[in-house]
Amino acid sequence: MGLTQYTIYKYCRTAKGWRYCRAACSANRKIRPNVVLIAGKEGNHPEGCYYLNVDGRWEKVSNSAVQAQEERTKRLARQKYERETGEQLPEPEAKGELLGDAIDAFLSELELKVAGRSRQPKTFAAARQTLTEFAERSQVRHLSGVSASHIAKHMAWVIQNSPTHSAKTARNKFIQIISFLKHVGAVPMVGAGKSARPLGMKDAPRCVEKPVSTYTPEELARFFSACDARETAIFHTFHRTGLREQELSTLRRQDCKLDGPAPHLKVAERQEYGFVPKWYAIRDVSIDPEFASILKGWLSTHEDALVFPTPKGQVDGHILRLCQRVARRAGMDPDGFWLHKFRSSYATHCLRRGMDLETLRAQLGHRDIESLRRYIRALKNDERAAKVADVFAVKPEDVITRVSTATASRVM
Repeated sequence: MGLTQYTIYKYCRTAKGWRYCRAACSANRKIRPNVVLIAGKEGNHPEGCYYLNVDGRWEKVSNSAVQAQEERTKRLARQKYERETGEQLPEPEAKGELLGDAIDAFLSELELKVAGRSRQPKTFAAARQTLTEFAERSQVRHLSGVSASHIAKHMAWVIQNSPTHSAKTARNKFIQIISFLKHVGAVPMVGAGKSARPLGMKDAPRCVEKPVSTYTPEELARFFSACDARETAIFHTFHRTGLREQELSTLRRQDCKLDGPAPHLKVAERQEYGFVPKWYAIRDVSIDPEFASILKGWLSTHEDALVFPTPKGQVDGHILRLCQRVARRAGMDPDGFWLHKFRSSYATHCLRRGMDLETLRAQLGHRDIESLRRYIRALKNDERAAKVADVFAVKPEDVITRVSTATASRVM
């Protein structure tokens, strides 16, 4: 068995973003400083650091091409000695930044973004929980020691120990870990030799996307029949606008433009209630005149700044609980009722009634039309089921009559 061939790469900025690029060598096989191969062509890249690929993982070496070459030479000499003498040398202690320190620095930067309102607090909380859990479970001491194997084992542990054994939970955690490793330039490698590549989304745990759930007209009729005035206003707003929970719970009186030929609700930053939407979610949501009248009637019952305040005038953080309480009151299973299901019902209803995709995207506050694919798929499944039912609804005698009529017409 031959010696492992350590290949030197440089993590540098390319036209497609930061990538690991193979270092270019001169005729005497020495690394040419700052010269890398991108798509088979040489390019000068003074930025970034040099890395060695060892058993499918990146090991950060230095900003210096000379030091990277020396480290490679040491590794090869060590392997040659062990092969010729049969003596196993003790493994050198991993060097470089501690994994815990790298995580702390990353989280500090993310916390600043939360303070600057460019990230949501829940994003920071999820990243802190995921990365802390990974560091504790993997027991990797140095950042350079993180391998694809460590991440794979952790994903298996997450699936095994999540309450529902959910691959989707593991996938979300995988994305957070990879985002961190990309940020610090320490993405591990998968494979070896020419087939080696950075760990990426194709390696994430696969999960089956759940079909879109929507309310039936019968369910909605029973649900709204059990609502009082406040509940009617809240859940009609969900059902007829497709708003997200925070968009509705922090909705202010000043955000409701209910008069004129184009009534609408404004979704914008509401700092006083801690609500900061993503840039593509800031929008005007057009509403129909009938619903505008319902909302206007509700607003006439109180003078609070919030449209749906609690009795103490605060943001209601228990609307899901309220939704399930209404369902139980209506004699239906509360587990079949949740807030996002109103949004899905709104989207599929708009598509059925012929709303174009760009208009629906703007109404829902999605970044692109691709985000609507799951609603389109659900709609097509419904249409396909209806067509199959229609085909097999034809009676055999009707088919015989049609065939006889067609044959007779050809004879004539």
